[in-house]
Amino acid sequence: MYGCHQQTAKVAVKVVDTGGNSVSGATVTAINVGSGAMGSYTTDGNGVTTGITDTYAPGVVRIQASSSGRQSPDFDVNFTCDTCTCTVSPIAVTLTVE
Repeated sequence: MYGCHQQTAKVAVKVVDTGGNSVSGATVTAINVGSGAMGSYTTDGNGVTTGITDTYAPGVVRIQASSSGRQSPDFDVNFTCDTCTCTVSPIAVTLTVE
């Protein structure tokens, strides 16, 4: 019997300032708007985190970034799942802290 080969769906989130510079150490918060599942992640030296995965699936996940009192607008991604796998759209997001 063959089972599903599960691959983790994840969103790459890059945080930049208004000048387009990467923001390391920014906090990226994710919340599933339907279930309320929530988590926070910190960007690396390149201003990127890949911590938002299909553990929030299925449904719409609202993402926001903050750094030094500045915040980005909310951005929604959508996790869709079948019996074996989940996909996310879009797979990469750039958030600008203003």
